[in-house]
Amino acid sequence: MSRLLAAPARRAPVFLVALMLPSLAYPQDKESNAGAVDTEHIFGFTEGSDIGEKGEKEVDHSSYIFTGKQGGYVAILNETDFRYGVDNGFRASLNLLTDYHGVYDSPGIPNRAAFAFSGLGSELDWALLERDKAPFGLTLSFIPQWRRLDDTSGARQESFGFPVQLLADVALSPNQWFGAVNITYAPTFIHTPGTWTTSQPVEISAATSFAISSDIFIGGEMRHLTQNQLGFFTEHALFVGPSVYLKLAENTNVKLAWSAQIPDETTQRLDLVNYQRHQLRLQFAMGF
Repeated sequence: MSRLLAAPARRAPVFLVALMLPSLAYPQDKESNAGAVDTEHIFGFTEGSDIGEKGEKEVDHSSYIFTGKQGGYVAILNETDFRYGVDNGFRASLNLLTDYHGVYDSPGIPNRAAFAFSGLGSELDWALLERDKAPFGLTLSFIPQWRRLDDTSGARQESFGFPVQLLADVALSPNQWFGAVNITYAPTFIHTPGTWTTSQPVEISAATSFAISSDIFIGGEMRHLTQNQLGFFTEHALFVGPSVYLKLAENTNVKLAWSAQIPDETTQRLDLVNYQRHQLRLQFAMGF
């Protein structure tokens, strides 16, 4: 069984390259692509490059559910965002963070069952390339955050994070089949009594999403996570899983994504000390 799970892990680089170079195999009809599909939410944990137009407003809520560490463990990290299109090609957001942790006999983590306000954040998005004017869409995001709780244990811990994301996507088939790649670098400064420490997580994800109707997309993605807290490329894990996106109304949608950890392509094993076995994302978004 471990060999069966390891096989897709070894193919991760091939999967990433295949999604990064799709335009070579699928010529684009740019006029038919223009404005037809908003790709921001159609993937799973991966984000599309669309950020809307000047004056557009959106409220969305995402719950990230983490389970499957040793012992009894569940963490639900909630993020509620208000987004506003300041100008064509630039959007700003304010983020409210709340967490729930239910921990029982998980090694190295104190028992806890609590829901609490965990921090505040912001997000600034710049659309560098538009899909209808270039071979692919490309957006740069800066997402500063202040957190008052450790997101793994729920214990009191102040941290300041400065994630930077590069979001790229492409239409593999006009208005129907899309691929995306995200690269996230998230330097974080952590304050504990008497000292400061740093971590530099990196996440690379590749996703695809296919329209089975005008209102429903199904897809899959692969994500490689690295903490880099004890050195470069340390504490890393590989996740794969499906996603589904449903458009409820013209400006309202919901999506569900599930990622399961599989043996990493270098270690050929799971890391359940630094990561969870399962990660889920449930998102509801409404524009107005």
